[in-house]
Amino acid sequence: MIHIELIDQNDFIVEVDLDSFVHFLHFSWNSECQFWTLAIEDANSELVTSGICVMPNVDLLAQARTLRVPPGVLMAYSESGAALDRDSFVDGRAALIYAGVNDGTV
Repeated sequence: MIHIELIDQNDFIVEVDLDSFVHFLHFSWNSECQFWTLAIEDANSELVTSGICVMPNVDLLAQARTLRVPPGVLMAYSESGAALDRDSFVDGRAALIYAGVNDGTV
């Protein structure tokens, strides 16, 4: 299981190795509706999926499982289960974690 560090910006891309494949996770804060969205690109910067609403404690990849998404579980873990806000990841109330297929947890 890996913890993916996120930065304090409204729109950013994080490069991560998920199950031995490079992916780019593009996070965008929607200030009008007050939620994060996620898009995933492959190592060639080709869009795999987009428009994923980042909700706490659910597999963010489940809705796109038939696409070329990583095979593990990507979750915005929040102990309280409360809705995520703009600062949830930077102040420690939430953490983005990925459990790969070889972690024994998927």
